[in-house]
Amino acid sequence: MRQPSATGVLVAAAAWVVGWTPSLLPGGSVLQGVSLGLLAATGYAFGSMVAAVLSPVIRTGRWFTALAWAAAGLAVLSGLRLGRSEATQAASLGTPQFAANWLVSSAVGLAVVITLVAVARGIRGVTRILADRLARIRSSSSDDESHPVVGWRPRLLAAGVVAVVGVGLGAAALAVTHRAFDAIDAATSGQQPPSSATRSGSAESSIEWSTLGRQGRDFVAGGDDPSTIRAFAGLNSAPDPRARADAAVADMLRAGGGQAEVWIGITTTGNGFVDPVAAQAAETVSDGRAALVAIQYSTLPSWLAFLIDQPAAKEAGIALFDSLRAARDALPEGQRPRLVLYGESLGAYGSPAPFAGLDPEQVAGQIDGALWVGPPAATDPITDWTYRGSPPVWQPVVDAGRVARYAATDASTGDPPPGSQPWPDPHILVLQNPTDPVVWFSPRLVWQHPPWLASPRGPGVDPDTRWTPLLFFLQVALDLPQAVDFPSGVGHNYSDALQRAWEQILTP
Repeated sequence: MRQPSATGVLVAAAAWVVGWTPSLLPGGSVLQGVSLGLLAATGYAFGSMVAAVLSPVIRTGRWFTALAWAAAGLAVLSGLRLGRSEATQAASLGTPQFAANWLVSSAVGLAVVITLVAVARGIRGVTRILADRLARIRSSSSDDESHPVVGWRPRLLAAGVVAVVGVGLGAAALAVTHRAFDAIDAATSGQQPPSSATRSGSAESSIEWSTLGRQGRDFVAGGDDPSTIRAFAGLNSAPDPRARADAAVADMLRAGGGQAEVWIGITTTGNGFVDPVAAQAAETVSDGRAALVAIQYSTLPSWLAFLIDQPAAKEAGIALFDSLRAARDALPEGQRPRLVLYGESLGAYGSPAPFAGLDPEQVAGQIDGALWVGPPAATDPITDWTYRGSPPVWQPVVDAGRVARYAATDASTGDPPPGSQPWPDPHILVLQNPTDPVVWFSPRLVWQHPPWLASPRGPGVDPDTRWTPLLFFLQVALDLPQAVDFPSGVGHNYSDALQRAWEQILTP
């Protein structure tokens, strides 16, 4: 067995040290260990490739190997000191439970890097064996047995075979994942249909309870006041997004939505989830005179749907808006309710989709308000507004705050930004925590220093957080899985801001 690349070990040691610098959120012992291992494995792969390219011109001896392993040992020990920054970050965010234990993180990190490197070396070994077999087959079939077989063709073919097998395994795993989440979505254990006629899935509803999906059933059965109108169409309620939107809107009208003062079109997260805090806050602020309408577009959790099924969120947002607008336009002009849109997380990615490329003033000409919470990076048109507004980028001032405004903390929700103009109706409000990885994670982090790390930094962003090409991208990616586990105002949690946010949107 070949010895590990000394250059790879040296670069892995440097990446390990970078892994102890704070990201947007503290990860806790296990996730911090996974981060260390992933970064170190990435560093090892990069260093090994550099060594392979430069090996014909640069020779290293045993002294270099000894130096590399010594650096690796020092890198592991460096966590004893560098881990203090991560602990300080956890304490400053009010989450000391997320401080990493050096010993546990180091053990997990070493296990991860050893496993990843072993798997990579195994794949490379299989590829080489296959290439050697293909070369022998080609050599035996050659008319000129004395002519050597060119090495790159069998290797390329072998790599292609391995890649095809890998893609096939990935597709199979994805299919299994879909089936697993489909089963979860279909399960109705512990759920009972609503008794109120104003809810989808009730005995009076045109949409059957069994078709709503698990999250949809929770939505229509929830809330403090069962007499409020909540309409929902699941994946099995109709065959396509527009049909589901039409079904949900029709059921809302059946429940008395034509007499509501405001219609709130909700683009859900991946599996149909509607934040119960947001839904209840909207009903409370509107004094029960709002009709809530939502549709499902996937059974996958939000983070997975965002990775593999982004178009579905946009299609749902467009379909719901079009259906609501058509229904409202069909009412007599003096009896039309206000039309407001809401989306959180992946829902905030899909909800603005009908207005791609438009300015806030143009959007305001088509709706009566919008609340978009924690929109992912590359959300059109929100991301464009964010980066063309006056800095700081984590709370920009767009067009003097005439229509669209941003809130970066729970306490600032609805506050007029510095230098802003009066805020006449309709209001568009975007909530984005400076420490929310959902908002700031982007492929650009691989090669570009993010403007949200410029001075002044947003509340909660650690002063020791540093951008390193590629590695910082991985760090922020690993912030995503537990971004909702933090207190409101930190990470992807906005619960304490929602009541005040709805007051800004729904109160004339």
